[in-house]
Amino acid sequence: MTPDTFSSTSAAVRASIDRRGYGLVRSVVSAATVQTLRDAVAHVGQEGSAKRGLLAIPAVWQLASSGPVAQWARAVLGEHARPVRGILFDKTADANWLVAWHQDLVFPVASRIETPGFGPWSVKDGVPHTGLPRVVLEDMLSVRLHLDDCGTASGALEVAPGSHRRGKLGRDEIEALLAERSADTCPARAGDVLLMRPLTLHRSSKASAPSRRRVVHLEYAGSGLPGPLRWPQWSAS
Repeated sequence: MTPDTFSSTSAAVRASIDRRGYGLVRSVVSAATVQTLRDAVAHVGQEGSAKRGLLAIPAVWQLASSGPVAQWARAVLGEHARPVRGILFDKTADANWLVAWHQDLVFPVASRIETPGFGPWSVKDGVPHTGLPRVVLEDMLSVRLHLDDCGTASGALEVAPGSHRRGKLGRDEIEALLAERSADTCPARAGDVLLMRPLTLHRSSKASAPSRRRVVHLEYAGSGLPGPLRWPQWSAS
């Protein structure tokens, strides 16, 4: 992709993210890179599970911090965007789970420091996590890189377009919003990237035709955290 082509394409994707809360970009990474990542995550956790801490893997950190995936994150958030979390979602025919409608509100931080607007607190895989205020969430971006083809029958992600503009939603608000609009389904091929605001309401259904569906889910922050709070530092960095 030439710089001019990237510029025009990224403008369209940014407009989609602003309006609908997400944008899909085809063939962001090559088949060779997809295979490298498959190999890198092959022994991360149990097959058919979700695994945190992916940014500690050198191949994933390289993907997240430089190259075309990082370029897309920075095209949306600005040049100071940095990866703050990486998760592998690995669905199989034997591990064909569903995820209900939700927003991504809880993220890792370097240490627990009580700060107004942050919480509740928890610990996941030894790392402190906290709910973030809306102003921080609105300066973040989720980047989902597909390592396998994922069609509608494979349980492709569904999103409620425009829901990111409503802020943090309670259960009654979620039900009311879903009653007033149709969901978008986001089928993708290996190497495609889905860019999405964490506040975008989304879910993942069980596959009706189960197959392997691996997604490297990266989350970026456009800036640092307030006061003494800090994003985690990963060993691969």
